[in-house]
Amino acid sequence: RPRAGKSSGEAGKNSPQMEKALAEARAATEEFGITSPEAKLAWEALEEIASSDLTEATKGSLDEECLVETLEACEAIEELGRALEKEASGKGPMP
Repeated sequence: RPRAGKSSGEAGKNSPQMEKALAEARAATEEFGITSPEAKLAWEALEEIASSDLTEATKGSLDEECLVETLEACEAIEELGRALEKEASGKGPMP
């Protein structure tokens, strides 16, 4: 029985692992019937592979996370710069 939990990319939509699990599920359905334990297990295995792939696909990489944090920091620095400019020009709040 194929198992989920492979590294990202191995269980992609058109991956050999996904195609094999789909073929096994279809074969088990044809041979044993859709309600058979064999077919149910094969379809469950396919679902595990597919859901594992979706989980990996929705995770951001460390580079993406760092980029988001960097952008947020840049925005905060720009906001601070604007506030300091207003303060220096006398348009900001008085102490």
